[in-house]
Amino acid sequence: MDELERPAKAAFGRQLSDLWLDGEEGKLHPAEWKLLNCAARDFKCVLGEKRPSYPTKANRIRAELLRFVALGGDADNPLHETGISLEGAWIDCDNGDLSFYGCDVPENIEIIGSVIDGNLALSDALLETFSLRGSSVCDILADRCESTG
Repeated sequence: MDELERPAKAAFGRQLSDLWLDGEEGKLHPAEWKLLNCAARDFKCVLGEKRPSYPTKANRIRAELLRFVALGGDADNPLHETGISLEGAWIDCDNGDLSFYGCDVPENIEIIGSVIDGNLALSDALLETFSLRGSSVCDILADRCESTG
């Protein structure tokens, strides 16, 4: 099998309920609800018109939730085949990096004018297009990362 044709390595069995805040059903940051809605419908998720200086309820998205959506979501919260377009977000990496280490990211990811408050881990990942136009990130770790876009 050609390296670019390997089967997807999306997280198996992961569900949105695994990411509820404080274990409370239906509890997510408002920006996270907006991202889920936009990602399922091929809408650009605009949380602000410029790169934020600090996190707020209106722009804060946890890294693990963004990863969940980018890897396809779940049956009730799917990712549209065009991928994610996210603008003006504060991506909170409190629980670690925004990590796609070793993953096949099935669709395009566009993060515009946003802050990734930690590292972006792309080592051994297979990507379509991953754009960070106008965004800031602490460090990008991308050994052996492949991109088709």
